[in-house]
Amino acid sequence: MRILLLSVHPPQGGGSAHSSQELAVGLRSLGHEVLQVAPYRSPTSRADYPGLLWFAADFPDSLQITPAAQQTIDDYVQQVYTSMASLIG
Repeated sequence: MRILLLSVHPPQGGGSAHSSQELAVGLRSLGHEVLQVAPYRSPTSRADYPGLLWFAADFPDSLQITPAAQQTIDDYVQQVYTSMASLIG
């Protein structure tokens, strides 16, 4: 099977990056063809992991969002939660 894995990869990403790496290794050991695509912050980290497709992703760790947009998201989440709660009982 051909599998595309889009995720963080060591050295970025912490535990989730290591999980993604182990998933790819495990799938390859089962005979699957795995293409990994991962973001990087500095070109030097790319040389440590040949065989991966890397894309530049030098974006901030925090998300900047307007108060109005945050309120819209909060309202939607609350609406979904209320709808689900009424279905469950």
